[in-house]
Amino acid sequence: MRSVIAAIVLLVPALAIAQEVGDEVVLGEDVRSLRFPDADVTGPTFDEGDSVTVLFVTGDRLRVWKGNDFGWINASAIAAPAGQEDATLDDE
Repeated sequence: MRSVIAAIVLLVPALAIAQEVGDEVVLGEDVRSLRFPDADVTGPTFDEGDSVTVLFVTGDRLRVWKGNDFGWINASAIAAPAGQEDATLDDE
């Protein structure tokens, strides 16, 4: 039970942080981006584990950038802020 509470405590701030412009975040799943936030025109695919930079936030959609690729993704695809993706919980 303590692990679940600790995971929630760590996850909620990570999602909040991930939604600020300029943040570098890591994707928790493969995601096919959209070229526009309100249209079904597909953009580049970003892979699980990719580190992307948040450029713009609108609702639960994030405009992200990696290298030459830009696209809109759902905020739920974010695993953690960059550098925190390997964090483990101590269940002692």
